Amino acid sequence: MITSPVTPAQLARWRSLWETHRASLVPNRIDGETLDAYFRERYVPAPYDDAAFRDVVRENVRQAEGDGAADIACYQTPDGVLVGIDRVSGAFHVECADIGRCVPVWDDLFVRRGLDAKALGSYVLVGQYLALRTAEDKRRLVEKYHLIHEDGAWWSDRENAHRHLIFKDAFYERSDIIGLLFRINKLCMAKVKYFRQNIDRFEPMKYHWREGFVPTALWDADFLRHRASGHILDLRYLQTITVYAEFTALCEELERLGQQHDRQG
Repeated sequence: MITSPVTPAQLARWRSLWETHRASLVPNRIDGETLDAYFRERYVPAPYDDAAFRDVVRENVRQAEGDGAADIACYQTPDGVLVGIDRVSGAFHVECADIGRCVPVWDDLFVRRGLDAKALGSYVLVGQYLALRTAEDKRRLVEKYHLIHEDGAWWSDRENAHRHLIFKDAFYERSDIIGLLFRINKLCMAKVKYFRQNIDRFEPMKYHWREGFVPTALWDADFLRHRASGHILDLRYLQTITVYAEFTALCEELERLGQQHDRQG
């Protein structure tokens, strides 16, 4: 949520994110009913029946989506944030006397809703989306591994294990999800560099006791499936490769399999 004048540095960062990822971006915007269900499940709001607020939401939806049909649902979260969602288009409006309470709700809905094909052409929208999604994914990553934030750093302090430093705030802020995930899993920079450059060739996976290997978000991955060959790499297995030549041999084999797949396809 933009709450102050946008700076040239912000615009430059958004453009850089857009240019870096534009080739791999696809429309992922969900419909209004799905967004409404997500919001109600996550925030457990109360209905907010106020005609003036409903009119504000309806006007904002009209400006964003045109004069099409709208099915406006209005809510108030437990901490007083007012939210209106169009269950047709997925357009939404968030307001509160305390702007600090609005921002995380707006950001969450913006990321959860995703972007349509038109929005993917705007580096401002794409840049905001990618920056916010990365921030949310980082939060989920440290929660998954139960990391503790103290003294400007993130620590692991699990039962039956020694407390140890994972990374400092500076690394957390500047790193991407691959950098954080691989640091937590104690993987070297050679592996970070290779998978960062080739991540589009792999599908993040986790294991479910009933369903087997299932796709997941990168922050939640325990495995990476090589798309061309179907081979699944366990992050714990990658830990065991400590000789650089062995890792480069693995990379070369994956490249060979990828080229073979491309020729056959």
